Amino acid sequence: MVFSAGIRYDRFVAELQKIRVERTFAAMIWNFSFSLVTGIVLCIILGYYAVYPRLPIILNRYFVSLAVLEILTLAFDILSSWMDMNHSSFPVWLLYAVNMLFFILFVTRSYGMYAYTIALVSTRGRAPQIYFRAGRILLVLFWLICLSSVVCGTVFFIDRDGYHSGTGYFLLYVQMFLFLIMGMYLVIRYRKVLSNVVFYGIVLAYAVLCAGGIFRYLFPAFLLMDMFYMIVVMILYITVENADLYRESRTMSFDFQAFEQVVREHHNYGIWYHLIGVMPYNYNETRQIYGGVQIDGMLSQVG
Repeated sequence: MVFSAGIRYDRFVAELQKIRVERTFAAMIWNFSFSLVTGIVLCIILGYYAVYPRLPIILNRYFVSLAVLEILTLAFDILSSWMDMNHSSFPVWLLYAVNMLFFILFVTRSYGMYAYTIALVSTRGRAPQIYFRAGRILLVLFWLICLSSVVCGTVFFIDRDGYHSGTGYFLLYVQMFLFLIMGMYLVIRYRKVLSNVVFYGIVLAYAVLCAGGIFRYLFPAFLLMDMFYMIVVMILYITVENADLYRESRTMSFDFQAFEQVVREHHNYGIWYHLIGVMPYNYNETRQIYGGVQIDGMLSQVG
């Protein structure tokens, strides 16, 4: 009976080891299905945004930076995952370099969303510079943690069996949710200076990112986080960055709300600017003589 029980126990341990090996091997297989579609949609959004007229404000530059960061992170996510699955075909130093670039971009992307939030509330008021400084300190700190992987294997390490997550891999989730919490604090702190459309849009964007972080943790074999960031870029484009929200319908020129944003930003950041006013001569009489279509066309050209 003792001998039989010993055999059953040995088989049980062997089965456990087999399952662990299978799970380790399965963790090296990533699914790119979502990432490929995400990349195409992101390029379409960014291309359309680049050719369409937009306000010359700092907030829009942060939006472009966030979208570009996401595209780069997506590209290196796909590249590093593919190389890790075929690790025997590449030298170890190259695997380290590509994976390191991905993790640095991953951290920078989280900071990019936080910096965009600061710029968003600054266009309506003036967020203290301490928020920027705090974000940059955390960014550099997590950069150093990622770089320490080369020596300590903190976030990841690579051996003859390929890529493995390090004991400090959870710090990626820490930094991601830390930046999300800090960003949401800013949104709530400056709620009164945001319009309802902008407020609910940015809150929805943060909710999507929180859901993305949870799904990434639950389904590590799928490259899902990039898809959630693509959804965030779409939300921000529709609710905040859409230039049609700041256009006068008759002439399609930028309206007073757009003018107010530009002037406030120049004032907040101490940028010198000049104002030029154009007033049509005998506007009402001219409109009666030449008609509304002709005058609207003239106003559009002046605008």
